[in-house]
Amino acid sequence: ISLLVFAEFIATAQSDKFVIYFTDKNASPFSISNPSAFLSPRAIQRRVVQGIPIQVDDLPVNQSYINQVAALGVTILNRSKWFNAISIQTNDTNKVNAIKALPFVAGSQVLNRVSTNRVDYPFTKFDLEAALPIPTEIANKTNGLSYGLGLNQIQMIGGDVLHDQGFQGQGMIIAVLDAGFTDVDNMSVFDSLIASNKILGTRDFVDGGNSVYGFSGHGTSVLSTMAANIPGTFIGTAPKAGYYLLRTEDVFSENPIEEFNWAAGVEYADSVGVDVINSSLGYTDGFGNPALNHTYADQDGKSNISSKAAARCASKGIVVVVAAGNEGSNSFHYISSPADADSILAIGAVNSSGNYVGFSSTGPSFDGRIKPNVAAQGSGTTIASPGGFIGGGSGTSFASPVTAGMVACLIQANPTKTCLQIIDAIQQSASQFNNPDSLLGYGIPNFPLANVLISGIQFNTKNSYGLQQVFPNPFKDKLDFLFNSQETEVLSIQLIDVSGRKIVESYQKSYPNNPNLIHLNLKQDLAQGFYLFRVISKNGTFERKVLRN
Repeated sequence: ISLLVFAEFIATAQSDKFVIYFTDKNASPFSISNPSAFLSPRAIQRRVVQGIPIQVDDLPVNQSYINQVAALGVTILNRSKWFNAISIQTNDTNKVNAIKALPFVAGSQVLNRVSTNRVDYPFTKFDLEAALPIPTEIANKTNGLSYGLGLNQIQMIGGDVLHDQGFQGQGMIIAVLDAGFTDVDNMSVFDSLIASNKILGTRDFVDGGNSVYGFSGHGTSVLSTMAANIPGTFIGTAPKAGYYLLRTEDVFSENPIEEFNWAAGVEYADSVGVDVINSSLGYTDGFGNPALNHTYADQDGKSNISSKAAARCASKGIVVVVAAGNEGSNSFHYISSPADADSILAIGAVNSSGNYVGFSSTGPSFDGRIKPNVAAQGSGTTIASPGGFIGGGSGTSFASPVTAGMVACLIQANPTKTCLQIIDAIQQSASQFNNPDSLLGYGIPNFPLANVLISGIQFNTKNSYGLQQVFPNPFKDKLDFLFNSQETEVLSIQLIDVSGRKIVESYQKSYPNNPNLIHLNLKQDLAQGFYLFRVISKNGTFERKVLRN
């Protein structure tokens, strides 16, 4: 049986895959004036909010062209509207030549071809990322929000602060592109995700269809850093977001076809209206055929399929978060694609103390841009693995989704901001923004600080203890305020009318070393006039006069 399986694998591997580029989208039944025919309402709304027009590259690939290519006897795999292309499979080069002769075909590119002196074999490039027992100093940490083993990686980037303010990913959608999601559909760590129908869709861009709950547990672990929700045991960075699980990676080989799969996957994610994409995948010099490898000169954000697709995502208003790569200790130690893409977040890895770890791929990009952009815990990161085991994993694969979950929460807090404004605020909030380097980029982000920076509010964390600002004033249905604390404390927030009656009372946590931006939502029917805004803290009472107009 083993011999038969091996022989079948060789035969399959020798079937080549190509991308076929088309010249145009002429005679398309679709029109940019009617985007609802090919984009979801949510995808259209994202463009409207960010001032992004519907363009020709949003139109689907011409189905007539696809049909004519298929009629020549090749297998159609995936399609890309942004590249105006399809991927095909055939072992007959004459058919490829016939396709290239069609008048609407602009060219072709080999996406995998087995070397004559090499046979592909099953392997995984995620060897750094197995689950291990959680270090004692991390396992013993607890807090009132019941993050359990996930506390350290969330606190490091200030995620617990945004969560306390109510931003846990509600209403946000994250697409996860990975190699497979074994057991996600029956693990207790994802119970609330499944019970609340927050797995919004699945798609397999490797073998076709919608089945993704197998192939690899890598995506399972990646997803857990965001979506886990077992209070007291493990809570992720976006436990209340919705997710699309997309398989684009084939763990049994390594070829550029996976980059085209990736492009098809992110286009699908765009079309269904996601806010954030996490991809803990990368492509460098490890392809099965060395002739297809990327060089450092290719890591310029413009040369490789996945990088170009990532940048296109950003142009559609999606924040793309990708792992920098695990090549830091190798001769090729640079970031992988699509981490080299412009206008995205490439994430490096630090340990539980916030220090660079040697496996994390380094920058800059070949054209000199800061890479990675920022960093998060990628060594000893708490993850869940198939079968329900919760342990520690290492790899930028986990630093990336830890960050991506918080990106979704930041977008939730700032729904009218653009993709680039979100990225800029995250970078400005990071620990070494004024002195970036090739190891951690701008450093470890501070998401509460990013939340203040993106608002444009002027502040000074060195100000004395207490209330800094209350705004807007006059107000209508909400009040925001900045508060400086010297330790973690609970604030009593009150709104009092002219008769001395307490109209509103709310309780919020305030943290040290952060400009705490706190939101107070008010009733729409609140009477016009003056009110007293009062904050009672551990060390004093602070008041401001505010006007409801």
